[in-house]
Amino acid sequence: MKPHKVEQREKSIKAVRRRNADGSLWQSNKYTKICSEHFIGNAKSEHPLSPSFLPTIFPPCYLKSTPSEKFILSAKRR
Repeated sequence: MKPHKVEQREKSIKAVRRRNADGSLWQSNKYTKICSEHFIGNAKSEHPLSPSFLPTIFPPCYLKSTPSEKFILSAKRR
C-alpha cells in the first residue's frame, strides 16, 4: 500500500471514532467503504491537504448512545 494511502487509512479510522463491542478500535478492511456524504463536498479527495481527504461529517443519527451496563456485561460474557 502506498504511504499516503496508509496515512489516509489510519487517519480515517480515527476520524470515524468507532469502537468494537470489546472496546477496541474498529479497523477497516478491503471491503470497507465510507459513503461520500461523510466528506466535505460529497466527494473524497486523494490529496492530503484537501478538506475532503478524511471523513468529517457525521450527522447525529450516526451517534450511538452509551451502551447500557447490561449490554456491556453480556458482551463480555461472549
